[in-house]
Amino acid sequence: RGSAADIAAVRDAFEAFRVIRPTEPGYQEADELFHTRIVVASGNQFFKQMAAIIRGALSSGNRIVNEKEGMWETAINSHRRVVEAIERRDPKEAELASMAMIDFTTKEIAGTFAVAPPVPPAHGGNAG
Repeated sequence: RGSAADIAAVRDAFEAFRVIRPTEPGYQEADELFHTRIVVASGNQFFKQMAAIIRGALSSGNRIVNEKEGMWETAINSHRRVVEAIERRDPKEAELASMAMIDFTTKEIAGTFAVAPPVPPAHGGNAG
């Protein structure tokens, strides 16, 4: 639904995002700008109302996910896939790319908080 200017703004935000490492100042803001511009380009009022929630989720999730090895490269590639689908005006691929990014992040976060099953204590000697 986005205009040519909206789509160009998404690309510009991606280009700014992809050159900043997670440990550098401005990374979080660049990621939030990217996602915010997608929301604006969607023209979807519901999504626009959810922008603050999206920013909060990014802020929390990025701190967890970006600490893992290789996550920056994965983030760049997944964000690029979304941008390219938007630029082609391919809503099915944009949705698939977005859902893949969300699913990946969800699994990474869930893995961080997963609780290992308790290990039974070793019994030495007579139990009775």
